[in-house]
Amino acid sequence: MKEVTGRMKEWKDVHGMFPPKEARALVKLAKDKNCLEIGSYKGRSTIAMASTAKHVFTIDTFRADTTRPSYQIPDNVSGHTTLDIFNRNIKGYDNIEYMIGLSEEILPTLDKMFDLVFIDGCHDKEQVEIEIKLSWDLIKDDGIFIFHDINLGRLRQAVVAVFDESKLTKIHTLAWAHKRDGKKIW
Repeated sequence: MKEVTGRMKEWKDVHGMFPPKEARALVKLAKDKNCLEIGSYKGRSTIAMASTAKHVFTIDTFRADTTRPSYQIPDNVSGHTTLDIFNRNIKGYDNIEYMIGLSEEILPTLDKMFDLVFIDGCHDKEQVEIEIKLSWDLIKDDGIFIFHDINLGRLRQAVVAVFDESKLTKIHTLAWAHKRDGKKIW
């Protein structure tokens, strides 16, 4: 990836698994909102939201294998693998704040309310269920839940357990619904 100098990076300047059509939708959905992102990798989606959002608060372990991005490095291996890259990419954005750690440990400690929650961390059904549950009371009643990689069966199962599939708006592998259209199942 070519290094961008003299200006803040745009989402399209950052390597990631987030296609342009989906990034453009995320830019529109985040406009003037306080956003919570779970899973940021190198910051492509973070920057997409931050380009129009009031504020983006992101949670990530920053422990992805950069050669196999879907693989999370075990906790017994020291260090963060994508944190330095993430920090270089978000340089200059004063509306991005992040915490390093597991979503299930950080989400219960938050005392903020969000207009939008974007879930794109671990793509495990049980983990997505946990993240929806722990985010539910952090999002305003008219807020939007957004999910990346909805095409993955295990992630889709977790989402349609809470949101009727007919209530989801989809663009490629990105899907979203308003909280008011979901139901608490826990």
